[in-house]
Amino acid sequence: MRPRATALWLLTVHTSAALAPGTRSPVKCRDARLLDAWAIAGVAAQSFYDDPAPVVRLQWAATIAQRFEGMRGGDLVPHSLVVAEVNGRRGDVVGCAEVGLLPAPPGFKGAAGTAATEASAAWRGVDIDDVSFRAPDVPTVANVAVAPRARRYGAGRAIVDAVAERLKTDASWRAWREFVSDEDDYLYARVVDDRALPFWSGVGFDRVPVEPGARDARGLAGTWFRRKLSSF
Repeated sequence: MRPRATALWLLTVHTSAALAPGTRSPVKCRDARLLDAWAIAGVAAQSFYDDPAPVVRLQWAATIAQRFEGMRGGDLVPHSLVVAEVNGRRGDVVGCAEVGLLPAPPGFKGAAGTAATEASAAWRGVDIDDVSFRAPDVPTVANVAVAPRARRYGAGRAIVDAVAERLKTDASWRAWREFVSDEDDYLYARVVDDRALPFWSGVGFDRVPVEPGARDARGLAGTWFRRKLSSF
């Protein structure tokens, strides 16, 4: 088993979904349900590992179930998970992504996330008093994955668009965003696999300039992207 991305609890962003310009996407996106956990786990295992062992899917399914438990219990709010289905066929999950609060890129200056939230701490798996938690938080899309059979049809773009729509319409996200000024109203992504860089540029995200070797509040490096919500 050779993982393509870092350990899943670090919640990094990776996707090998490619886009076919001008091709209509055959997928429809919706909010994920707990019953989707096993299907989501399968898509994630296929996307993030070259040759995943069966236990990898089990681990992902458990992680997704924990997400739903946190959202239902109020510890992981705001937070959203979306899935993509082929032509709206219920249960035929071919893609997934989630969005939550994670540390801003290194050198971030803005109003977003000036107040610590329990949701951010829960997603990162740290205590709210952890020193790394004092950095500003920003809405960050992560774990974007598309099943091999659904790639090259705009599925990745559809999923990212669906995530952005949740930030605009979901009540918990709208409540959080009341504390964010218009100029800071962005959706972010942290990319750790250079193969995914063209994807984020292709779906309208701009690279965030950071110092070479800079790391965020968790000590993680990467390439940061962002896109203004109003542009979706």
